[in-house]
Order: sequence, then structure tokens, then C-alpha cells
Amino acid sequence: MTGQPPPDPRSRNRDLGFDELVAIFVSLAAIGTILFWGLTRGDGMRLTDLGVFADPTLESDRTRIIPGTRPESDRTIITEESAPIQPSPTVQAPIPATPVAPAVVPPRSVTDRAATAPQTTPAPPAATGPIVIAPPPTAAAVQFPDVPADYWARPFIDDLSQRRIITGLEDGTYRPEQAVTRAQFATLIQSILPPDRTQASIAFNDVSADYWATPAINAAVQSGFLRGYPDGSFQPDQPVSRVQVLTSLVNGLQLSPAASNDNVNRYTDADQIPDWAIPIVATATNEGLVVNHPDVNQLNPNQPATRAEIAAIIYQALEATGQVPPIQSQFVVQP
Repeated sequence: MTGQPPPDPRSRNRDLGFDELVAIFVSLAAIGTILFWGLTRGDGMRLTDLGVFADPTLESDRTRIIPGTRPESDRTIITEESAPIQPSPTVQAPIPATPVAPAVVPPRSVTDRAATAPQTTPAPPAATGPIVIAPPPTAAAVQFPDVPADYWARPFIDDLSQRRIITGLEDGTYRPEQAVTRAQFATLIQSILPPDRTQASIAFNDVSADYWATPAINAAVQSGFLRGYPDGSFQPDQPVSRVQVLTSLVNGLQLSPAASNDNVNRYTDADQIPDWAIPIVATATNEGLVVNHPDVNQLNPNQPATRAEIAAIIYQALEATGQVPPIQSQFVVQP
């Protein structure tokens, strides 16, 4: 059996030769050159890209001062933690609108016609006493020189003068064909109004406290016979129309509304009645308040009422309340 030769002890601890040292030096120099080149180029890879070192520029960007016009101590500081997060836009489904029923306007039976309506108010509470008072006759009828015996309104004028409801003018005349203003009408009906009045007075913007007819206007308003206009005026010097006279008496006497308005068609000029006054005229016709001269079938609703016509209509109002006997006249419209 042949034995193997023992290993050479010099092979384990042999020193590096010169050539080997040169090779190692060259390798290290090459590696160092590569590293130096990579670190010094502007757009090359940095060690911070490898996550080895923290980037000082990122650290400085984490906290910034937003410049503004406010003082230095009041400037807003925004950091990554405090910066508001813009929410993602969301789409909301439209909410269906709640349907609203349209206002129901009752149809008008008559077309609009130009007329100025005085302001209306709710009906006053039922009166506990008489609404109007007919003073008893106290003297003979006044013989007005301008009211002849055969004058159509003479019976009405005579009776009212006996009761001192009308007294005539300062010159002793009555002037039956003269138009009456709203202030004069208030004065004419003042004498038939009861002392107890249930409604408040109205401070009209065109009636001063020292106006000559202010007491009569206040009495008529407080008794529910007269009202003003929506603009707060009374227009005392405006001629009162025939339909306004009927409106005053129907409202003041609190007459029950007519069941139907058809009776206004008896008037040949029914188309001239303002829409708001149609129920009033129907009620006045039913109650026998309407007096038409010279044509009993012609109402002339918008014409100024004369002193003779107002005397006749006031008398008919007293007759409707049972305070005076009826007067037979061909000009009184029969219900």
C-alpha cells in the first residue's frame, strides 16, 4: 500500500505576492472611483434614494410658512398633519320638491268693470240695540222753496224734515239736485245713528281733527256705515256715488245677503254695477232700499247721488227696519 506524501506546510500561511497586492489595490481604487463619481454628479443616484440617509430638503419642506399680508405672528402655518384634505366630490340625488297645490280662485260671474271700491271690513258683531233710530216727528215739514209740491221726492223730504233728520242749507233751500260729498253724506246719516257704537274710529290721512265733518265721519265709521279706502284716505270731498250709498246702508244695517244676485238683471244698466257691489245691490233690491228716478229700471250705480235721492234712500232704510211707515212711490224698486 502506497502512502500519500504529507502536505507542504508552507502552502497554508503563504504571504500574498506582489502581483496579488497590486490587483487588490487596483480593485479598491476602481470601486472608490465609481462611488465618487456617483456621489458628485448632479442628477445621479444619491444615497438618500437608497433610504440610507434622510434627505434634509424633505425635512425642511415638512414645515412651511405661507406668506400673506397679515403680521408675522398671525401667519398660517400648514404642515402635513394640519393641511386640510380636499374631500372627493359627491353627487347627491336631487330631492323631489313637495308638490304645492295651486291656489283656487273662484270664477267670477261678471267681468271686471272700472270702479273704486271703498275698503271693506269683516261684519261687526250683532248689535245689542237698534242700528238706526228714527226720531219722532216734532214739527211741521220744512217748506223748502226749491222743492215744489209735485216734486218726485217731496214725500221723503217732508218726512225727514219733520224728524229733523234733514234741515236744509243756511239759505233755507234744500237743493235737491245737488250732488253730495262723502263728508256731507256722513252728516246726513249722523242723526239716525244710535249713541252706542261698537267699532273703533279710523285716523284717515286726509281728515284732520279740526275738519268740520270729523265728528260725523267718526260717528259713521264707529257705527259701521262708512269706511275709507285701502290707502288710508277717506276722500271727504269726493262725490258719493249711488252704489256707495247703498253699500253704506246695507253694511250699516247689517242686512242679510240676498240668496241670489239674479235680481240685479232687472236693471237695464246692470253691466255698469262694479263686481264688488253686485251682492250689495242684490241685497238692497230685496230689502226695498233702491229708489230710481226718473226710470225705475235704471240704477245709474256710478253716478253721484243727489240730495233728493239720498233722502229717499235713507227713508227706505228706516222703513226696512220698521221704524217709519212705507211711502207709496212709483220710483221705489219693489222686491
